Amino acid sequence: MNSCEISKNAVLAGDLHEVDPFIDSIINNLKKSEEYFPFDMTISGYANDPRPLWEVEEIRKWCESLQQKHPYLPYLLSNSTIEWYALCILEIEEVERRETIFGTRGVYRITMNEFKKFSAQVTGGSGILFHNICDISTNKQFELMMLSSERMIKALSNVLFITEK
Repeated sequence: MNSCEISKNAVLAGDLHEVDPFIDSIINNLKKSEEYFPFDMTISGYANDPRPLWEVEEIRKWCESLQQKHPYLPYLLSNSTIEWYALCILEIEEVERRETIFGTRGVYRITMNEFKKFSAQVTGGSGILFHNICDISTNKQFELMMLSSERMIKALSNVLFITEK
């Protein structure tokens, strides 16, 4: 699996230069082969911080900037990355803490309106994944969107539930 590591210095500076070339190469590969493989994105320098990444304000801001620049990005991310990345860019509310074999984990909720807004942003509101970026067939875009959406929902369902209010 492809992996991209982002430094704490890049996060603190709001610098996207460490990830931009990586995303560009994923998009170029997608254009050439119409195949894509989800990638891991990690952030280094926070190992001694006990908070999850989405509770660190500078990481949330960095992810929000990245999302604005690359709104389709969640479709490209691996399950392990989409979980923390989505929690960084969504307006969430922690409702419970649970002990798991991986340590204490939060359970979060999001309103249906916030989830719809996120979905529309990621798809460009059109339901077509990379409509302005890749010259790949509409059928292939739809296939990628469906597979990626299923993967995203599965990853997020571990930590997030949707409520009406």
